Amino acid sequence: MLLGIGSTCTELDAGVGTPMASVTLVRTISFGLYQRSKHVIDHYMTQMTGQSPLDLANQKGQYPTLSTIACFSSAGATAGAVITFISCMSISAVTSNDY
Repeated sequence: MLLGIGSTCTELDAGVGTPMASVTLVRTISFGLYQRSKHVIDHYMTQMTGQSPLDLANQKGQYPTLSTIACFSSAGATAGAVITFISCMSISAVTSNDY
């Protein structure tokens, strides 16, 4: 019975756990990759320019600069590319087993 009278909690919750766990895992990996990428990119940008984009961004009242935008954008793009690759590989592994 779909959301009708007499439906139990297990009927309503069936099939929710796996997608929720999957989303949680993907987001955890994605944020971890973003944090790591941000610090690695900051390290290299600091070596090249002598100024840390993360230190600039963490100053009170500081507006975005070209270096902070580049650092955060690059970190987001890196994390997005890696998580997309991981997701595509896991989907292709699942679909190749189906046929």
